Amino acid sequence: MWNRLETIKSYFANAFAVVPEVREGAEKLNAISKGILDLLRNAVVVGGLRLLAEKSQSELMTLIATIGMCALFAYCISYTRFAFRPFHALKNQKLAATMDEVFDRVLFLSISIVVVLAVSTAVQQLSMVSFK
Repeated sequence: MWNRLETIKSYFANAFAVVPEVREGAEKLNAISKGILDLLRNAVVVGGLRLLAEKSQSELMTLIATIGMCALFAYCISYTRFAFRPFHALKNQKLAATMDEVFDRVLFLSISIVVVLAVSTAVQQLSMVSFK
């Protein structure tokens, strides 16, 4: 009797083993999915705040919706902050550092504009939803 229990216990211990390669991929997928769902949840909340502000015509709700929009923008921008240094190979390191910094700021500004347009469009579309 005990032998069978040990066999069953051994079977389930090996059947549900953690494979490191699968676990690493699952953790990355989990992090990406969590980021997307967080963004969607936040966009729906800000869209709802904007809808309430427009329907109630309240200055306070408009202020709260604007603060929410700014917070959503900051949330999106926090994912785009990285350093891309295309001029690192120049012999003049001071010039390379300056050009890298200028390029990085232009790239960051461009990404910021795209994020602002995308977020504001998404929030505007969410705030136009009508409930029947």
